[in-house]
Amino acid sequence: MSAVPVRAVIFDFDGTLTLPGAIDLSGVRRDIGCPPGVPLMSCIEEITDRSERERAREILERCEIEGAYRSVESPDAAAAVRALRGMGVAIGIMTNNSRRAFETALGRFTDLRTDRFDVILSREDAGMKPSPDPILHAAAILGCDPSEAIVVGDFLFDVRAGNAAGAVTVFLSNGEGPFRDRFPDEPPPDHEIGSLKELGAVVRLYLPLPEGKVPNDLLAGMIGDLCRTDPAVLIGPGVGRDAAVIRVPASDMVVTSDPITLAAENAGTYAVTVNANDVAAAGADPRWFLSTILVPPGTLPIAIRDLIRELDSACAAAGVSLCGGHTEVSGAVARPIVSGTMIGTRDHAGGGDLPELVEGDPLYLTKRVAVEGTAILAVEFGALLLEGGADRGMIERGAGYADLIGIVAEARAARRFGAVMHDVTEGGIATALREFADAVRRGATVDLDAVPVFEETARFCSILAIDPR
Repeated sequence: MSAVPVRAVIFDFDGTLTLPGAIDLSGVRRDIGCPPGVPLMSCIEEITDRSERERAREILERCEIEGAYRSVESPDAAAAVRALRGMGVAIGIMTNNSRRAFETALGRFTDLRTDRFDVILSREDAGMKPSPDPILHAAAILGCDPSEAIVVGDFLFDVRAGNAAGAVTVFLSNGEGPFRDRFPDEPPPDHEIGSLKELGAVVRLYLPLPEGKVPNDLLAGMIGDLCRTDPAVLIGPGVGRDAAVIRVPASDMVVTSDPITLAAENAGTYAVTVNANDVAAAGADPRWFLSTILVPPGTLPIAIRDLIRELDSACAAAGVSLCGGHTEVSGAVARPIVSGTMIGTRDHAGGGDLPELVEGDPLYLTKRVAVEGTAILAVEFGALLLEGGADRGMIERGAGYADLIGIVAEARAARRFGAVMHDVTEGGIATALREFADAVRRGATVDLDAVPVFEETARFCSILAIDPR
């Protein structure tokens, strides 16, 4: 949910707005002895002999000018620029070429004209990639923060520069293989496209959504790669599909529903986990999950996409199929809300409601209390905890307690011994004890001083004046 709306798209020139291969810099590198992966201009500027340095510059300039006369505009470039104009974003070019070479190439084109761009920077204007300086300079001219810019390029240096500037990076592969295969040791771009025809779909992920349904084409892209391996799901997620169809085996079906209203970060993981917990506590195995996602107007599509991916990953980790749901932009909510329905199955030996308990039956607590609350405090209120004296390591450990919320494993173990399970998340031990006692029509005696609390929980609660229980 941390992405910001895009206000500008900044293109590399050679191989991005033009077809690749016009400029052959390998010969220049060979002639001046520049090793692979090192910026060419850095090699030239490090030549100590002045005459040799000037000679190297002339070799590079001649190569660029020759390439400019061979340069051909990409057949998809003009359409991509027009589409971006229609979206209301500013457009710029940053190139490591000299201005003379760049203007020579651009002057030969018919569709890509200078007046189509809000800013054009050559290496004389703002330095060279992989330095972030060209992007920072372009963003300043365009009046936007670098995080509000998308950088599009076909080479490693474009991605490096964009990442260093804090911009959204889009790698154009031009059909030459994915980024990870070509640069396996480098931090990856945010997005990867095969041609500029795909750029508009990426940019739309960063344009705020109005109230109403998510546009069908955007939604199709968000759910198109969901994991679908469960043969019991006959009809799963899809645009225009308002219900899932599941072939349920001959067993009891256990159904639960819970919303996530407190946590913004990791809301998808929490939704799957707490609903799986309730199904497991009823003696069943979680199998299928449906989610309703409500987000406020102005939410970016990429935030919804990432939430759906998080749901899918959490389901896969829990052995559950994400098989349907509903997604909507609604003015009724001020922050993202995820409400889930989990369906599980158990054999008929599972019985009915909670059994009668008798005096003396013990209550067992797995892990410790406030696991979920500790994780939420660490993620949502980290700055406040730092101000109160908690160190960063403690906050990171507290955030990791989100991984301890699930009780499916404990529930399966308890099932073997005929024990009764109850999920203590969302309400704390005091609320859970009252719920459990009311459900089985008994009272409960608890030594609260003996209830175990993590060190991080105790520290956070002390800072924020909260009772861990």
